[in-house]
Amino acid sequence: EILKPPNKYAFSLGWSTDCRALKGYTKQDVAAMKHIIVKNDLLERSKGVVLAVNARVLYRDCKVFNSILREFPEIQLLAWTGTGEPPISQCQIDQILKHFTKEDLQNQLGFDCQISKKLGFFYDYGVRAVSYLWNCKNICVIKCRSAPRSNHLILDKENDIT
Repeated sequence: EILKPPNKYAFSLGWSTDCRALKGYTKQDVAAMKHIIVKNDLLERSKGVVLAVNARVLYRDCKVFNSILREFPEIQLLAWTGTGEPPISQCQIDQILKHFTKEDLQNQLGFDCQISKKLGFFYDYGVRAVSYLWNCKNICVIKCRSAPRSNHLILDKENDIT
């Protein structure tokens, strides 16, 4: 008979994200993670599951996590900021906490964030503006790289090669 190890540990799962992303986590992201948890019996094999989420990406759409947290009280969210990422404002942290408190899910939420001491409104929009610029630059680079290339010579009206 194989002995089942004691449930002493929690699993920590997360996503590869970019804090400059324009959109938050999606229902599909959460559904895929739920599938992994259920398929692998992670809740039965552990003390619980921690979903590590980027705080800025979470801020963009907190509500997508409501259903999984209600369905599985053993799951917790850990909102974090990454190395090299600008600190998040206290204003955004407060909004995340406000959302989960309103949904009575605040006990399933934790933070591991560098927090900015600067003015929230101006700081948040400055960081967001940099994100938009970064995304626009990358969209342009991707479009330029994926544009079809031609090996044909183009002739102008005078039949000169250009």
